[in-house]
Amino acid sequence: MLKSPKPRIGFGYDRGSRWYRYMKVDGERVFLLGNVCPTCHFFFERYKTRNSGSLLTADEISNRLEKGIDLLDDDLVHSLGRILPSGDYVVWNGPVHPCLVVPGGDGDYFQHEVRELWEDCRYEPVHDPKTPYYRGHSKAIDHEKLLLEFLIPLQDLGSLDQSRVAHYEKLIADGEMPTAFAVSVVDIAYPADHEEEHKFTIHWTIAHYLLDGHHKIAAAERTGTACGLLSFASVKASVVVKPETVVDAIWYLS
Repeated sequence: MLKSPKPRIGFGYDRGSRWYRYMKVDGERVFLLGNVCPTCHFFFERYKTRNSGSLLTADEISNRLEKGIDLLDDDLVHSLGRILPSGDYVVWNGPVHPCLVVPGGDGDYFQHEVRELWEDCRYEPVHDPKTPYYRGHSKAIDHEKLLLEFLIPLQDLGSLDQSRVAHYEKLIADGEMPTAFAVSVVDIAYPADHEEEHKFTIHWTIAHYLLDGHHKIAAAERTGTACGLLSFASVKASVVVKPETVVDAIWYLS
């Protein structure tokens, strides 16, 4: 349980029906996180925002993330957790293999998997998340469940400092594991009616919203290799039947 008296990150719902979920930075909405309906497909959408770049200010923390060493230390976890809202989190550190996706292009989840499994989506415009994003692991949990990983940038990718990207490319080439930092949300989604020919009918999605490390993720993507990710998966912001499912999803990711 994290207790944060003055968090910079917040989660919220629309005031009326509490149907839609939002993520905020310094009180400003930055992402629509989808809705709370388990039979609706997972989606996200980025808002136009003043916020961009890393949310970390302490050089000591940034240096530890760059080196990627001993990142589950209690002091570091609590230091990073200060910017997150109070609540229960599953903290995970491991490698990610990002692949950049442009909305509507090859590999776009909303163009392909969503329309394949949710029949009603085939007759509607393809959802536009309003940002390029990265896909990570896709792996079968069993004959029904498919785990899908997403890495979603807070920063406009067109604003990245290419000299910083090159710096991390060199670190990765030298065998180091620079590590990004994210707050994550787990959603379990399945169509109310599905067609029997589909092998997978339930999507377990893990969406990592990047709070630091955009240049590291870009470097790993450009070199076709891995970098590290330190993820705080929020139990409260996830759409799951029981809190233990968030633990299960991270375990399957590992």
